[in-house]
Amino acid sequence: MKICVYTAIAGEKNLLTTPETVYPDVSYIAFVDRPYDCDVWEQRELIDFSLDVRFRNRRNAKIYKINPELFLPEHDVSVWIDPTHELFSHPREFIERHALLESTDIAVFRHSARSCVYDEGEFVKTVGWKEHEHLLDMQLENYRDSGFPRGFGLFELMVIIRRNCQSTWRFNRCWWEQICKYSSRDQLSFPFVAWSLDAKVGVAPGFLTSPDNEFARYVRRHLLMKL
Repeated sequence: MKICVYTAIAGEKNLLTTPETVYPDVSYIAFVDRPYDCDVWEQRELIDFSLDVRFRNRRNAKIYKINPELFLPEHDVSVWIDPTHELFSHPREFIERHALLESTDIAVFRHSARSCVYDEGEFVKTVGWKEHEHLLDMQLENYRDSGFPRGFGLFELMVIIRRNCQSTWRFNRCWWEQICKYSSRDQLSFPFVAWSLDAKVGVAPGFLTSPDNEFARYVRRHLLMKL
């Protein structure tokens, strides 16, 4: 099993840093818009494509988060990790210990505060700098019209574990379509896509907001609280 841990950084909100623990049989790849003095990561040039003036950096990085198979086709399993987090367990050992990819091809962590996309959408709107409000309204209205139920579930997507296979490719394309059409808040669209495709999603134990999570933990703040 060829495993890749990867991330993406656009703009000056985050920094690329050397992880406290490095697993030699795992590839570390970062898509960045500037070079960093960090030898652990194989740094690849990030494409500046977004025309969204307000959230350009977020969308430029998001395409890598959502579609790893387009940029990392040589790996069997990808582990996305936000630049604010680090791994504290070997991905292969964690996946096997919790049988995360035995009956599904995607595994994530549950959200620690909410369990409903509609509640999350309203929360995002209360913090006005997080997204274009008109896109959020269109998105939530479409989900209601589609019959997407309240309380379906919500996930913390600072870490995503995925197998490189056709079912994941389909999920990722549908997910990317939602982000291109509506808001770039991927926590809103992920549950809707899972429901629409009747996709089984593995749920890893614990919460990523917990300081003692066995797999990944929040270790550094954003340099800027706004994009």
